[in-house]
Amino acid sequence: MSKQARALVVGMIGPTLAAAGLIWGAVDALVDPREMTFRRFVFDPAVLLVLVGVAVPVFCLPLVIRIMRASEDELLIPILEPEREGVPSGAEDLAGRAWEPTD
Repeated sequence: MSKQARALVVGMIGPTLAAAGLIWGAVDALVDPREMTFRRFVFDPAVLLVLVGVAVPVFCLPLVIRIMRASEDELLIPILEPEREGVPSGAEDLAGRAWEPTD
């Protein structure tokens, strides 16, 4: 996946959540036309989803900028090599003892 596609996916999470909350709120208002009180506005799940959708881009914007500025090498997931030959990296038994190969 290209870095532009990754940044687009991360950047669109917040607006997608906000749009889902707006649709949910509109459908809820049509189905259940109760009066809009402050308590309903604050604790309505659709309104909370819209607020999360607005807050997510604030936190994701630095991530999107880092993804866009990163080189392809920085975006690769590193493959960890074993520390010793035949021993998986970080391999321990349930008691916390290091794994030792049998001879």
